[in-house]
Amino acid sequence: RPTRPAGFQFPVAVVKQLNAAVQQALREGAQIAHGELPDLPSNNPSHLSMRPLVLRGVNPRMNIVRDDIFAPIVSLLTVPNMSSAIEADRVCPYHLGASVFGSRVDAEQWGQQIRAGCVVINDVVVPSADPRVSFGGCAQSGWGSTRGWEGLLEMTRPKSICTRFGNWLPHLDRANVENASVMSALLTLLHSPNWRNKFASIRTLITRG
Repeated sequence: RPTRPAGFQFPVAVVKQLNAAVQQALREGAQIAHGELPDLPSNNPSHLSMRPLVLRGVNPRMNIVRDDIFAPIVSLLTVPNMSSAIEADRVCPYHLGASVFGSRVDAEQWGQQIRAGCVVINDVVVPSADPRVSFGGCAQSGWGSTRGWEGLLEMTRPKSICTRFGNWLPHLDRANVENASVMSALLTLLHSPNWRNKFASIRTLITRG
């Protein structure tokens, strides 16, 4: 009889978090399509072995697809169309990466609507390993961008230096009662759609200037 492949080692806290989320999903109508939950021994080990787990019948409101669980689990959601798929995706607070499969035109259009920081068309995460490709999450995913042009900008700090040329510093003059009318005339000159009002504001500025 073939032996089952060994699982991967995960911190027991992660396995407990996954176990609780899966149990809740099962109570809410999800089913296990592949794999099984690991047993939680009573001797309090630091790590537990776990094999991949696949759930079906999941809906976007379940914690299993809304929690940040770093474990080998896939949740399958059935939707009638891509609009519903994108809407379901937006329920999750994490938007790090996504993959879209389909015709190039449709997939790229859908990719524009997905909030993930990096979207791969007709593949999974491998193309995003290119160092020229920026990789960063949205919403509660990540702390900025890495790699690519945007990743380089993340390691910079903007600095502005403003130099005043000349000695005309009207903004340092003492305030007077004419300031309000001058400001009103200036705003009229810059923004009024009526040319008569603009010329009137010019006369006001010349008179009070």
